[in-house]
Amino acid sequence: MSDLNGCFLITFTLVAYIAIACYCDICFKVIYNRLNIIFFLVALSAQYCSGGLPGVATAFAGMLAGFSILIIPYRKEWACGGDVKFLLTLGAFVGPSQVFFSTLYGLILMGIVSAIYLLIRGKTGRKQEGKDSRNTIERFPLSVFFGLGALLYWLYNVLILTRV
Repeated sequence: MSDLNGCFLITFTLVAYIAIACYCDICFKVIYNRLNIIFFLVALSAQYCSGGLPGVATAFAGMLAGFSILIIPYRKEWACGGDVKFLLTLGAFVGPSQVFFSTLYGLILMGIVSAIYLLIRGKTGRKQEGKDSRNTIERFPLSVFFGLGALLYWLYNVLILTRV
């Protein structure tokens, strides 16, 4: 029963973190460092409460996995620093393998939404005449897609795979 309570603790704090980070990213276009630090410490605590020192080791492995996934896109300026720290903290919650699949789910969601958005807006990727392309770049908040991908994969694991 304590394993179920630990799972509930991690799920509850994970959902709270994703909701707050997505709100900040959508409304203010930033994920605050304080938010990431606080929830990283919460993730470590939740992992310790649910799994002891092996849980903390899982959190650190997930943190490194989350960091390594976005470090190259960050260096290429495809992602912002807040997105890297968001995925780092997300990895501390869910662990290394789940942060990889969560990111994959998030990228798939982002691709689908981007394609729909471009179809609706009528943009086909052709450069528009007379406009500076650097000033007209529209960016989606990555935290929303990575967060949704994490929730989908986490709930799939918790609700479906654990019952088999």
